[in-house]
Amino acid sequence: MVRHIVLFQLKAFPSAAEKQAKMQEMKEALEALTKDIPFLRAIRVDFNINPDEVFDVILTADLDSLADVKAYSAHSAHQAVLKNIIAPIKVGRACVDFVV
Repeated sequence: MVRHIVLFQLKAFPSAAEKQAKMQEMKEALEALTKDIPFLRAIRVDFNINPDEVFDVILTADLDSLADVKAYSAHSAHQAVLKNIIAPIKVGRACVDFVV
């Protein structure tokens, strides 16, 4: 099994409440992908509580292989979340994939 970890750095928001609302929207959209992508074994999105760090959101997903990670990335449901929710608020991203 491959664990896919992605860290997201988000743009500055006018208020903490607006940032929290956008992060919650991102979390709900990403975690809902399991119903559209059958080979996505598990996905979890959490928020960084440490204000001294630059990354705001962490995604942890489990898939059977690196080929499945690539298929997940290209899947139309995932691409829609990226385009409509994540891209407008993302300023940075880091990713690690490893065998569990």
